[in-house]
Amino acid sequence: MRKISSLLILLIFLYPLYLHGSPIIVKQDSAIQQVIIVDEVSCFALLSTNFNQTDNTTVPMLISPENACIIEEHQPITFKWTNVSDAENYTLQIDNSRYFNSSDLIEIKGINNTEYTLKEGLPLGNWYWHVYAVFENKQVCSEVRVIIVILPIPILISPENSSDFLEGDPITFKWTNVSGAENYTLQIDTTRYFNSSDLIEIRGINSTEYTLKEGLSFGIWYWHICAVFKDGQITFSEIRVIYVSSLGIPKVTFESFLRSMFYYWLVALLGVAFIFIYSWIISYRGRRSRNE
Repeated sequence: MRKISSLLILLIFLYPLYLHGSPIIVKQDSAIQQVIIVDEVSCFALLSTNFNQTDNTTVPMLISPENACIIEEHQPITFKWTNVSDAENYTLQIDNSRYFNSSDLIEIKGINNTEYTLKEGLPLGNWYWHVYAVFENKQVCSEVRVIIVILPIPILISPENSSDFLEGDPITFKWTNVSGAENYTLQIDTTRYFNSSDLIEIRGINSTEYTLKEGLSFGIWYWHICAVFKDGQITFSEIRVIYVSSLGIPKVTFESFLRSMFYYWLVALLGVAFIFIYSWIISYRGRRSRNE
């Protein structure tokens, strides 16, 4: 009876492991992904089947751009893929529909190598691309990848991040030119969200630099550039910080605060140690004099 009970307990513990141990096969389709849970008996048959069979012909494998990569509008894009043995040439298709059937379809046929550069780039939006390997009487298709095309953003040049200035000193802000931008807006604020009452906003700048002649008051300031386009769209640069000190007063940062606190406690501990040693010496001399 005890053996039967032990066997039942063992089976109860092993049954969940058996369930969780069933292999999971993920089937990748062009439009959907299916997750199929199968038992061990059916697993061999499924693994022996090629879901993407193309008459035993190798399909081109996409190399670059990576899937869901972000590229600025109208920047040259180089598409690369692997070579397919015996393929006569390749066809590259790019479209804003993953079904490649819209009026915006870009199709380049007869490519004789494994890369192609689209010099004019792509307009704003999500673009899908794939490659066909073309044979004498058939063609095989690669996977589909997506490219996210965004408006170009301004790159900040100067001042460098965490730069130091004195209160009231002129500050010149510089950034790179953005193709297609109508003008620029410079925003400076004491908060990185640019929503405080201290916000300084200079709109309609037609060059890639601006000098704030009156400088900034004491404190920590954040700045960035907005590129404004004709259709009203705006892109933002990174955010940089400026430390503005009053005459003779250094900037206070978290790191400098920690350093000052460390030195403070170090001096305090040395002082306590000195007082303790001095008191012990005086006490020792007193005991010694009384003993004599």
